[in-house]
Amino acid sequence: MNYCSHGGIVNCAQMVVETITHFWPDSIDVLEDEQGLVDGPKPIFFRGWKDGVIHYKQFLFGKV
Repeated sequence: MNYCSHGGIVNCAQMVVETITHFWPDSIDVLEDEQGLVDGPKPIFFRGWKDGVIHYKQFLFGKV
């Protein structure tokens, strides 16, 4: 049971582990699947900035 992340994050991480073990079977230890204590939204993956979008540096450091 994963008490730190919700089900959406845990399921995403599990998919990454399954992909790694599929392509590189001996690269990591295989453990039991984790479960999140609570359900949650599916993660959103960042694919890059579009024109006119505020960059992350502005949130971290103020006006850039």
